[in-house]
Amino acid sequence: MTPPDNPGAVLTEWIAAFNAGDARRVAALYAPDAVLWATTARGRIDTPDGVHGYFERVLGRDPAPRMQRVSDQLRELGAFAVHSGRYDLHLGADAVAAARFTLVLRRTERSWAVLEHHSSLVPAPA
Repeated sequence: MTPPDNPGAVLTEWIAAFNAGDARRVAALYAPDAVLWATTARGRIDTPDGVHGYFERVLGRDPAPRMQRVSDQLRELGAFAVHSGRYDLHLGADAVAAARFTLVLRRTERSWAVLEHHSSLVPAPA
């Protein structure tokens, strides 16, 4: 994997790695000090092993989930960027869950990395 050289490329690579079921590729996009508030995790994940383990568990499900970007917005803020939006999480057969995300990205010497990631299901209408 070539590290993303612009902040928009991080989400594109993240989706490709997730949909390929490649937990190693997904985890490689995170900074060593990243924090992940994952869609199905009960708490905060803040170690590289924890991030990799989470995606190993999620992508190891049968059938493996897939994600489809619905909408997103990217804001570059110097050495940081915020990428947020909506996606559909396909869980097999006809099961689709609407979800949302926020990625805070940090520029490194030659690439961009996920520093903070929050993902959650969209609440059902009241």
